[in-house]
Amino acid sequence: MEYLHQVSVDIIKIDRIFVNRIGQGKSSEKLLLGLIDMAATLDLKIIAEGVETEKQAVWLKEHGVEWLQGYLYSPPVPPEKLQLIISNSIKQGVDKTP
Repeated sequence: MEYLHQVSVDIIKIDRIFVNRIGQGKSSEKLLLGLIDMAATLDLKIIAEGVETEKQAVWLKEHGVEWLQGYLYSPPVPPEKLQLIISNSIKQGVDKTP
């Protein structure tokens, strides 16, 4: 924790291990809620990785996680294809946010 005070941190990334445990018991969710609360207290943005189900996405959003990534939205994309995907999404008005 002391390390967070020594470096400039503005985003915390929640590992897929924690995301995968959503719905598997209160103790797992309490740990995740603790991470979310800590980030909120420190005014950090939060990214949750490994989001694969609507249930996970809804739970995370209900608990204040705004940035989600994972197969629910897209498989990994090579950088050279990313611009094309973004451009097409903007043109089509696509929003896969659950």
